[in-house]
Amino acid sequence: MINGLHQMMITSFIILNKMSKLKLKASELRIGNWVEVIKGDYTTIQPSSFSVSIEDNYKPIPLSKKWFKKFGFETNELDDRTIYHSLNILDEPYCDLSLVETRKNGNVCIYLFPYENIRLQYVHELQNLYHSLTAKELNIKE
Repeated sequence: MINGLHQMMITSFIILNKMSKLKLKASELRIGNWVEVIKGDYTTIQPSSFSVSIEDNYKPIPLSKKWFKKFGFETNELDDRTIYHSLNILDEPYCDLSLVETRKNGNVCIYLFPYENIRLQYVHELQNLYHSLTAKELNIKE
């Protein structure tokens, strides 16, 4: 079952991650995704959010330790450049959503472990990945 989930996830997200990330696109969002309002506040996408220009009114939220903590991920620093984030997605052993965050030359790269070609940059991408794997929403725990 896990292999099927990984294949589905690879198909869904390789295309997404190859798209330009300069502007947030409505096609990347689902109701309930967290975004930043251009004025600086955070909000979730609602049905009414699509009645205005997504690109002109919202920005993607970069993934950070703060957001991993909000979603209930366990975080372990492996060394000064590598952080492992893990969230149990099923009530079975070894059914975790595992992400590795690396810092090289001042750049941060977050990818789905062990698939280095599946990279995430933003909170809504993490929410969409979680939803694709579990058919549930990734909710804030704190």
